[in-house]
Amino acid sequence: MQARVEVVDVVNHQVEAVRLQSAEGPTTIATRRFVNAAGPFLKPVGKLLGVELPVYSELHTKVALADHLGLVPRDAPLLIWADPQPLAWNADERAEFGSSDETRWLLGPFPSGVHTRPEGPADSPIILIMWDYHAHSTEPAFPLKFDPVYPDIALRGLARLLPALKAYFDRTPKPVVDGGYYTRTRENRPSLYFFSR
Repeated sequence: MQARVEVVDVVNHQVEAVRLQSAEGPTTIATRRFVNAAGPFLKPVGKLLGVELPVYSELHTKVALADHLGLVPRDAPLLIWADPQPLAWNADERAEFGSSDETRWLLGPFPSGVHTRPEGPADSPIILIMWDYHAHSTEPAFPLKFDPVYPDIALRGLARLLPALKAYFDRTPKPVVDGGYYTRTRENRPSLYFFSR
């Protein structure tokens, strides 16, 4: 059934029913079990049960590029740069970014964690680049909105680890950007909540 959970009836800390809304109208399902597998909506669905779950979501983004120059070997493992870094901008770019409050952040230090790996079979030219340089708590919203400069920033960050990637700075292959929400506790531990009699 494709429907939206509107209300969870809880009596004495026990789930009694779930009320749904679908295109066909409202439906109530009597049940003693409720599984909250709502991903980034884990917290608001938890509130339907009267539970305040200590979780938050971050938008994690990745970019897929065709490495047509073969700069990342196809048998490379997951590669991660473990140190913070500034990005390598030329003098004109630094002057341009420094002239505006909206872009000045591009001149500051970026966090550690830019990483890459080959994607697909041995004859695929695709590499994935991921770097959560703006990792912060956010309210989940769809459709997802990605930072338009993410591909360039991620590529420049990765070039610190793999300097040969600078060959793509002026002619970056057409990127495909996607991602999703990472929902976790502050301690980054799994949280399980059971409601049973």
